[in-house]
Amino acid sequence: MITITLDEELLTALVFAAAQSSCGFNQNILQENQLWHLHCCDYNEPVYEVAKQINLDDIQDESYRAYFQEVKAKGDKYYSEVDRK
Repeated sequence: MITITLDEELLTALVFAAAQSSCGFNQNILQENQLWHLHCCDYNEPVYEVAKQINLDDIQDESYRAYFQEVKAKGDKYYSEVDRK
């Protein structure tokens, strides 16, 4: 197991970049609030596995916390449906 320490801004940007790299995200449609627009790829398995390990109480910024809460919720919903199939 590897442990790294990142500030919440870098952690959020890294997770977002990993999520977006797995889909055909069109950079021409990026808007000011691009970070908070969740695509299906925001809960791909590696992103979801990382998000599950984040203690949301450690995230001070409300917008970053909200992003991870939504990633976790979408992943929980998606993977519970996949498991039922």
